[in-house]
Formats: sequence, structure tokens, C-alpha cells
Amino acid sequence: MKLLIIHNKYQSNNIGGKNIVYKNELESLQSKLGKENVFSFEVSNDDISKYRLIFNIWFSLKYYETLA
Repeated sequence: MKLLIIHNKYQSNNIGGKNIVYKNELESLQSKLGKENVFSFEVSNDDISKYRLIFNIWFSLKYYETLA
């Protein structure tokens, strides 16, 4: 079984529990299932433009093509 975990990080100047939990879950899954079976895709809020967010809030062609 292959597993893909997609995570949207908070801005780099903010440290949140969500980022810590994500990191711990990823490491735990990789240790149990093997690194070759667990993949991750991370995006940072630093890369998000507020203007583009209006149009891409439900679907982003950029990330769809990246993951496809």
C-alpha cells in the first residue's frame, strides 16, 4: 500500500501544533510502513498570494498538475 500525505504549512515565522503533529505522523508512518511506501507533498503559506487565493481556494490547476 502506498500513502500520500499532503500538508499546507503555516507561514515560516509561525510555529504551530499542526506542523509538529504532521511531522510526527509522517515519521511514524514511514517507520511502520517504510519510507518507500509513504510520500509527502508540502506547500507553505509563504507561497500563497491573497489575490490568487480568491480563484484557487477550491481547486488549483498548478498543484493538480504537480501531483498528477
